[in-house]
Amino acid sequence: LEKDDQALFREVFNPFLSDRRSEGDAFAPPPTSYAHLQSLKRLLKEEEAVRNRRKAHFLSNKFDVEDAGPLFPQSWTSSVQAEAAFLRTGGDRLHPRPEY
Repeated sequence: LEKDDQALFREVFNPFLSDRRSEGDAFAPPPTSYAHLQSLKRLLKEEEAVRNRRKAHFLSNKFDVEDAGPLFPQSWTSSVQAEAAFLRTGGDRLHPRPEY
């Protein structure tokens, strides 16, 4: 692999973000075709853009700890806030599911 591709895989398999190292000998490396590498590069750029938007929002005065917003996982929303939203949408009632 070329140095650029090696750097790409180091970023993809960042030990702080990936648990793939625990797979040991069972780990199967990803394909190294040109198309796959281009796809990985595109995905990494998209992830970097999302991280930058999250960081900017998190550090802004618009960030609300009770409602982190759509840039963050649902788990960032306060459990009290999530419970209130659940109850507002009628989530505490059973609904018929004819498809089952």
